Amino acid sequence: MAFFLVMSVVPFLFWLTLIFGKLNIDYTQLLELEIFIEFKSILLYFRDSAQNATAGASVVLLATTLYSSTNLFYHMRRSGEIIYDSTRKKGGWLIRLSAVVFI
Repeated sequence: MAFFLVMSVVPFLFWLTLIFGKLNIDYTQLLELEIFIEFKSILLYFRDSAQNATAGASVVLLATTLYSSTNLFYHMRRSGEIIYDSTRKKGGWLIRLSAVVFI
């Protein structure tokens, strides 16, 4: 389960990074806070990389996020069926489709 959680969260975080890179927000006041001082160079690197990213990268990350999150929902349901020893009709594609709709 942890694998599917990580595989659905990480592409989403990269996709958010791309969005924040395209917004051209002034981050100087935020980065001057004491909590971000040690991470300032890393955050600026991510911002610069996000500003230079192409639209194709964001489409791939969005598709990866949707696919991974639907797998997460499917395996959460499947794990629940195994734990509680319940049997249901196989509806993996229906669950994945409903997960895309909910997202």
